[in-house]
Amino acid sequence: MSDVVDKMKAQAKARKDTLPYAETPKEGDTMDKETEPKDVRFKRVATMRMESAIKAIRAVGRLGASDRYEWTTEQKDAIFSKLSLEVRRAKSKYKKTPAKKKAKQLFKFE
Repeated sequence: MSDVVDKMKAQAKARKDTLPYAETPKEGDTMDKETEPKDVRFKRVATMRMESAIKAIRAVGRLGASDRYEWTTEQKDAIFSKLSLEVRRAKSKYKKTPAKKKAKQLFKFE
């Protein structure tokens, strides 16, 4: 049994050492965080997170099945308001230039 495990570890190490950076790693391939280019890591992580997000959004959509669930307009509006807010927040993080934080004004004469 140990020979099989050793052989698998050797194969994984060989794949890791020869994996071209231009390609996204396939399932089973591994790469150290230090050697993985940022664009490859982005594609890998973004794909996994988008698949999870899409599945979760579809699950929320299934709550709309009126033969299974009952909801109020306020509940429905609260769900989609929160989803919209979180999408806007996520989208704002993709700005190329960092946004300057505005100092919170504590007092002002009018």
